Amino acid sequence: MPAATRSCLPLLVLLAACARGPAPLERIEPNDNTRAAGTLDRGVLTLELELRRGRWFPDGPEGPSVPVLALAERGKPLRVPGPMIRVPEGTTIRVRIRNTIADTALVLHGFARRPEAGPDSLVVPAGQAREVTFEAGAPGSYFYWGSTTGLDVPDRDGSDSQVGGALIVDPKEGAAPDRVFVLGVWSQHADTTKRPVQPLRETMTINGLAWPHTERLELALRDSVRWRVLNPTASSHPMHLHGVYFLVERRGDWRRDTAYAAPVQ
Repeated sequence: MPAATRSCLPLLVLLAACARGPAPLERIEPNDNTRAAGTLDRGVLTLELELRRGRWFPDGPEGPSVPVLALAERGKPLRVPGPMIRVPEGTTIRVRIRNTIADTALVLHGFARRPEAGPDSLVVPAGQAREVTFEAGAPGSYFYWGSTTGLDVPDRDGSDSQVGGALIVDPKEGAAPDRVFVLGVWSQHADTTKRPVQPLRETMTINGLAWPHTERLELALRDSVRWRVLNPTASSHPMHLHGVYFLVERRGDWRRDTAYAAPVQ
């Protein structure tokens, strides 16, 4: 082979690699929050989570998508909302979190015993992993959430807005059947340095999907059902329950939960 031809080969290979471009982002699956994550064995829940970048389809698999950060159990698809942690009271929770994003640290909140006495945070540096162990604490409905931008829940941007999930602690004697619904908001902002932050575009979801792609619930007349509705977003969004009677049994946030006595429900 002539020397001139041989010298061109590395350049041709490089151009071919550039033409292929970066690998496509993995698809993020909606999480209906009917399955608890991890492995529960003799009072200890072991769970491995990963932060990865993926492509989220809030309007269903055939709709438009947006790249966001999301959480997954190790070796499993990314989920929005993130994997649900659900354990009985008294359980020890052992979570290992790996941050696969190469250029930014992840700060996680909510991996602590409930009720929480004060602020908590777990910093997972870029490309590294950290492990945290804590007791579940008091029964209730809670959530965990994370950020790579240093922003609090009210100010998290579109990329960070889906990093989080439900954390449910059931009484030792067990809980009545229920469903868990995690609200979500994705926003694109013109300028996050101004207050209040004004979104250019906004999408609201329930368990990772926007109406009319949300789950349909079929109930018999006079059925009674229990819902746990968690809102780890910056929006105080009213839930309009038309045509039904309901009681609010508990109310709280990601740090603590309060049960209402029957007369004030």
